Amino acid sequence: MSNTYVIKPGDTLLQIAYDYNVHFVDLLALNPKYQKNPDLIFPGEALKLPIAIEEDIEPSFDIEPISNKVEVKNGCVKGQPFCKINEICDILFVTGEQPDQYYLLDEDTQISIEEELSITDKLIQDYGKLLEESATLDSTNESELNQHKKKKQAWFDQAAYAGVIKQGTPSDDTEKNTKKPASKDNPQRIRSQIKSLQDRRRIIHDYVPFYGLTSESSKVKLKNKVVETLDSEIAAWEAKLNKPQSAESSSKQNVDLNNLGHKKLVTTKPKRHVVEVWMVSKNRLVYLRADFVEKARRKWITNPVKDNLAAAIANRDRKGIQKALFDDIKKGLPKSAKQAAFGKLEGKFKEWKLQGGKFDEWKLEQTLENDRGEIIFAASEEAQLLRYAAQASVKATLEPAEGRIDIGVGAEASFALAEGAVKAKRFFPHKNGYNVQLSYIDAMKHEAMYPCGRFRADLEVMLSCFVGVMGQAGIKLTNQPQDKGASGAHLLLSPDVNVGTRANGEVGLSAGAFAGAQAGGQIAGSVQWEPPENIYTGDFGALAEIKADGNIAFGAGASLDFMVELTGGQLRFYCAGKLVFGPGGSGGFGTTVDFEKIWELAKVIWGALQVIDYRMLSNINRAAYEYLYKLAYMAFSASESTLNLLSNPGETLKNVATSSITEINDWWDQRVIYIQSEDFIKEEAKTLSNRILENKTYSGLSDENLPPETLGIMLNTLVRSFYFSLEEDQEKAICKLLSSGIKTWRKFEEVLACMNTTGQRIPSENILFENIDRINATLDGHQQLQFNYWVASLAERNTTAMNNIKPYTPYKNLASKKNTIKNQISYLNKHYNARFIV
Repeated sequence: MSNTYVIKPGDTLLQIAYDYNVHFVDLLALNPKYQKNPDLIFPGEALKLPIAIEEDIEPSFDIEPISNKVEVKNGCVKGQPFCKINEICDILFVTGEQPDQYYLLDEDTQISIEEELSITDKLIQDYGKLLEESATLDSTNESELNQHKKKKQAWFDQAAYAGVIKQGTPSDDTEKNTKKPASKDNPQRIRSQIKSLQDRRRIIHDYVPFYGLTSESSKVKLKNKVVETLDSEIAAWEAKLNKPQSAESSSKQNVDLNNLGHKKLVTTKPKRHVVEVWMVSKNRLVYLRADFVEKARRKWITNPVKDNLAAAIANRDRKGIQKALFDDIKKGLPKSAKQAAFGKLEGKFKEWKLQGGKFDEWKLEQTLENDRGEIIFAASEEAQLLRYAAQASVKATLEPAEGRIDIGVGAEASFALAEGAVKAKRFFPHKNGYNVQLSYIDAMKHEAMYPCGRFRADLEVMLSCFVGVMGQAGIKLTNQPQDKGASGAHLLLSPDVNVGTRANGEVGLSAGAFAGAQAGGQIAGSVQWEPPENIYTGDFGALAEIKADGNIAFGAGASLDFMVELTGGQLRFYCAGKLVFGPGGSGGFGTTVDFEKIWELAKVIWGALQVIDYRMLSNINRAAYEYLYKLAYMAFSASESTLNLLSNPGETLKNVATSSITEINDWWDQRVIYIQSEDFIKEEAKTLSNRILENKTYSGLSDENLPPETLGIMLNTLVRSFYFSLEEDQEKAICKLLSSGIKTWRKFEEVLACMNTTGQRIPSENILFENIDRINATLDGHQQLQFNYWVASLAERNTTAMNNIKPYTPYKNLASKKNTIKNQISYLNKHYNARFIV
């Protein structure tokens, strides 16, 4: 749900966010076409504004826990003796007890069990409604995901309070929501905006020879105009800060995803989850609260005669088990009992089909696997809870079945209930992905966030009550139980999903709402990214594979949505759990990036830098960042013979990106050795200009996508060589890089700061001035006027995207300006102590 705002002349997205007191990042997430360039908006366009649709959901707590007033003596309850038997109407088997253990129920005890079943059935029916609702979350927004999590938390709190779930204390490592309210977030962004404007104004104002070798009068006039415009904009933003905001209306304001439910204090807690029983009258598994069973069992009747049943079980005589049980009960019936006491039960025996868990327990004498090592029946408390939860989606049968599960959102799944296992394959958190937030340092040196496309994971998820190993053929279970408290059932019921890497490199899942729960699930698949310009088109590219093993723990930087790191000769990608499982997802994992995925990863990083206007990005370490800009420069400048040495090289940026890290680093090291050679620079500049102008190297990208370091090295090489060669193609290439590669003032600054042989950023305003002069020195008077106007326009508006101003017009014949350039270079050499002619 959203309101619509029609953009008016003079509007900016940040100003609209401030006026309506909504998060700037929420505004961009809801209007993804503006993520790449939030300044590029036009009057008359409709803008979606987030509105608050989330509501606090309180659990009803209308199901009370079992009373704890009746004490259980000696910690053990035995059933009634046969001598006090009333009419027998049912037989009950408890999963996990001895093979020959069973209970006889009279009418009163059966009625009490039916009443208890109405409670556990109601809870599972309510859970089933949540599953049905989760089916609509496959193309939703984060606000609706938050609301669904609240509903699930409320159900969980009720079930825990009622005594169906042994809850414990939630894990401390559940993802914390650190988003600031809009009332604090937007002013910080405005102050950063003011600081950026002030920096631009200072650079323009302080640089005396800014407009190169043109007349002093035109230079001063143009500079004053730019400064006046910037002063006006700074004053407007400062006035905005002093204006009161409207009531906050962002759909995500102050949402604490870890406290969405309001838990009712419980003085006593159940000692275990539900107890699974088989009732002959129902001929299926049913579930009772553990506290109920502990108190009610005293009225359940036990039969001292078990000879026939024990013999049938020992002989694995399936056909004889029913008759043996019937004979034992009849033999044990006291003479004083009425003959009618067995009448109802005898009729139920005729209807009873001997099947299900208890028979599997009988047949296998409490073992978990058959002769082939296949798990047949899981009798543990955790497996019983999983089968209880599965009732919301599949029939109470132990046969393999198809149904739905809810891990953040709904998913079609296959259930193997006897084995206590569930498997699902789908996109998580849903097919449209989850908004990814970049973390960067703004102009005020504060941490800030910015949306940049969407992530999703294409996963196979396995939930189990046993230790499993995921391979190409799926997951092979073993009969070794997991640590106490571990269960895939926890993940079906918990509102929180913790993601982490196990010691063997598997990516495991655990439930944050259960105390000390170990991983009861695991995942394998791929992580994918959809860039801002493609949002909602389904055009996702695979970034990294989550393998069955060999994955890496997400340690440093775990508060980030994602992290890219180059270490030990490997490029690694780390992903936060919330990007996979939505609100409530915590933890994370890392995986080594295959060479063929580096291209997609490079596009993520370069796209991220664009949307934050080349501020310091926290989502990538320095080594990985340098590697990516070096490979980009290699694609444009390496000789064909060098590229042919690479595996499947071609002449494209994409193919070079899939080369090995060693090959690219070796090429770079060799380049650094020869970079001072004039002949080397000339040859590299010739190759550069050809590939820039031919447009065959970009692999679908443009100069605008290239990082400032790559563009800085390119301009440095072309400008240095142009002083010597005066090549027409090199002049055209310089113009093209400036025109299509630089769309904002901030990027212009960064490119100039990196305009040297290695692309290392030199943090000095004098370097910016000097490199502007270097470019100016390649132009004659008319071109300098064009270039000066282009620079002034960029400084004034912070963008060239809204007009068609070109840096200058390249000449077809450079002979006419040869002497001019020669004089200008001589002047620069004297002024800058010959730093530019090597």
